Amino acid sequence: MIWLKNYDNARLVLEYDPATGKAMEVAKDLAGATSRGFYVNSGHDVVGVYASPDGPIFFVNRDRYPMTDPTFGVEHSPGAKEHRFTARRGGGTGIGCGRIGCSRVAAKVGAR
Repeated sequence: MIWLKNYDNARLVLEYDPATGKAMEVAKDLAGATSRGFYVNSGHDVVGVYASPDGPIFFVNRDRYPMTDPTFGVEHSPGAKEHRFTARRGGGTGIGCGRIGCSRVAAKVGAR
């Protein structure tokens, strides 16, 4: 089990099982030491990245994608109030409908 910081709310962490992708958001004071990585809530999805012995892992809910996979890529579109990240795998064709989950087009992260 690892605990990941919430990018938008310092009082929350994600209790995350890297082996299964099972996740639960909890108050920071109920968690152990946080691991290297972060997550955001994007609509009904939990999207994030964490460090593993094999390199960084990008996840959307229970789906996990090694960022060391040469067919994996992330597009970044900066904005004044938020940044949009779109993850793709397989040379731009992605998973399913061309992106990681048809309903999970991208994670939006507030600009800092």
